[in-house]
Amino acid sequence: MPASDVESLKTAEWERMVDVNVKGVFNSTAAILPAMIANKHGHIFIMSSIAGRKVVKGLSVYCATKHAVAAFADGLRMEVAPKHNIRVTCIQPGAVDTELYDHITDAGYRQQMRDLAASMVFLQPKDIGEAIVFARKRPRMSMWPSCSSCRLSKAGNRERARRARALAHRRPSGFAKRDGG
Repeated sequence: MPASDVESLKTAEWERMVDVNVKGVFNSTAAILPAMIANKHGHIFIMSSIAGRKVVKGLSVYCATKHAVAAFADGLRMEVAPKHNIRVTCIQPGAVDTELYDHITDAGYRQQMRDLAASMVFLQPKDIGEAIVFARKRPRMSMWPSCSSCRLSKAGNRERARRARALAHRRPSGFAKRDGG
């Protein structure tokens, strides 16, 4: 997840983010969609980020790619769900403990990320896997359009963090509508 101000013009980093975050989702969907249409069912999981909904300074391009992915998931859900019985779920976690932060080339933003990591509990990759399994096991009528995992503060204890993660996997209030399938 490269981070830098737009004026730094790190266009090679921008292109890589677009290639991986946007084109990767498009190409993966194009590879699997024909089989799902032929089978008249399927469930596509798309990984976005809370950064696709809330822009953060220094992450303008990353946020733009994650917004594109979330918009693509919404459109895909509208287009294929009712016609081909295909569910589309967009997972939108907050900060996850992965190697993405190692790719930050800007020293200031790299330090900012270290400081952030010291001030909160990051989600673990396992948490995201559990959210996907949870969504996959839901009956068709109980699904919601996206699943956002919350950021957790280290200020609270581990039990509070565990409960907050568990709550993040439940259907958010106000999301009674189906996922389109």
